Amino acid sequence: MVPLNSQLAGRISEFERAIQRGLPASPDSHRHDFYDVELENGWAYVHVRDDAQTVYLVAYSCS
Repeated sequence: MVPLNSQLAGRISEFERAIQRGLPASPDSHRHDFYDVELENGWAYVHVRDDAQTVYLVAYSCS
């Protein structure tokens, strides 16, 4: 998990915990490999790079 800017770095642990528990993700209908993810305290917008085995945290919004 890689935050795209330093302001998102504090959200990484919440997202990693959610991944370990399992979480639903809604694909972005306009962008391939981008997803909206509901977290315990808000929503994340992520980009998944399967070839690099990396998830980028693009944006976060509090509930």
